[in-house]
Amino acid sequence: MNRTSTLSGIVIAAVTILSGSAAADAGSPAGPASSAAAAVFNVRDYGAVGDGHVNDSPAIAKAITAANAAGGGTVEFAAGTYKSKNTVHLKSNVTIQLDAGSTVLGSVAETYDAAEPNANDRYQDYGHSHFHDAMFYGDNVTDIGFTGSGTIDGGGYLVTATRNPAAGEADKIISLTRCKNLTLSGVTLRRGGHFAALINDCDHVVSDHLTIDTAGDQDGWNIISTTNVTVTNANISANDDALVFKSDYALGAKLPNGHVTVTNSTLSARCCNALMFGSETCGDFTAYQFQGIKITGAGKSGLGMVSMDGATISDVHYRDITMTGVRSPIFQKIGTRKRCGDNPGVGHISNVTYDNITATGSNPGSAQGLLDTSCVRLRPCVEGCHP
Repeated sequence: MNRTSTLSGIVIAAVTILSGSAAADAGSPAGPASSAAAAVFNVRDYGAVGDGHVNDSPAIAKAITAANAAGGGTVEFAAGTYKSKNTVHLKSNVTIQLDAGSTVLGSVAETYDAAEPNANDRYQDYGHSHFHDAMFYGDNVTDIGFTGSGTIDGGGYLVTATRNPAAGEADKIISLTRCKNLTLSGVTLRRGGHFAALINDCDHVVSDHLTIDTAGDQDGWNIISTTNVTVTNANISANDDALVFKSDYALGAKLPNGHVTVTNSTLSARCCNALMFGSETCGDFTAYQFQGIKITGAGKSGLGMVSMDGATISDVHYRDITMTGVRSPIFQKIGTRKRCGDNPGVGHISNVTYDNITATGSNPGSAQGLLDTSCVRLRPCVEGCHP
């Protein structure tokens, strides 16, 4: 069924709901990203063993410190398995390069940095409020990256949102705050705990051929209060939300979001939303382009958008999206939770367009609806739409 309609500033063009199976996607193999750093610092030269048993975190820290002190460089992991039992502190002008066959592996040892206190805890969930409890952490860092074709694997030891981490436990692979010029390309993040990657208040982010496989844990990539983002050729499989854009009050301010492009990517979310705005929605969102996205499953929605905490979400455009096995192809809601420190009002959603959206094998009978807003529901039914 094709329909074109306008509802409260929301435009749907050529949305198709089909039965049966979707056409196969040829896909694109992941490829390593190159680093232009002037010098290379191999972690083995700083004492790393790479046997999967010895704690290589001190050697990794030494290599990062040396690269930073030299004015910048690439910290290289040759093939091997590098056990990391401590939080690795990222520094500016340093790229982590994971060569083919290399894995940085998490640990059950309770020796990661403890979650830091946060006076703004009450405005967002625990995992969003704390950043130190991660395998890799950085604050106020510039010109950093994770590149290559290797893997960072939580190993099944990172904590999910079923409970808060105890002192020494980590619940994230990568945690970054107030960063600028981040590259996250080529690598694979696996078994990420609560978040495979969480970034907050970052600017200028580039990602190509990133793979995240955390379908047995929780979220894929949370991009929070971040501007100027380009994501291409991502492949993200999550248990909770796969690729999600949020804005919270964890850093004590209402921050902007936007100027984001995501293209040619594959997403799946076992229990929740594949491509999502919210639910943390404190600062405003504007200028988002999503094109050539393949969604292969979502327990809630394929394309989700909520404004719960006063945010205005506008100028968001979806084009050439295919979905299979989603409970609800498109979901939108304006709520009145107002969980933001700036005493927010009720949010607003406007100027959202959907062009050439195809959902195959969805289950609209049990879905929340093709388009669900706070005041009306538009469902994929032949007879018409019912409240």
